Amino acid sequence: MLYDSAKKLDLCSKIINDLDFNSTENLYKIGDSLKNIFLIQKQIFEILPELKPDFLNKIDNE
Repeated sequence: MLYDSAKKLDLCSKIINDLDFNSTENLYKIGDSLKNIFLIQKQIFEILPELKPDFLNKIDNE
């Protein structure tokens, strides 16, 4: 569900930017929301590392 939320927020940011709907303020809000999603995912992966996707493990090992 967190992944789906991030994808939807990404789409929203593109729409907001295209429509110039108070872009700067709203894009910052979307950025904060995405940051929080990634922080939650990080906490989940620390508790349940088996849920962490392989590509993230490869990035961490570089």
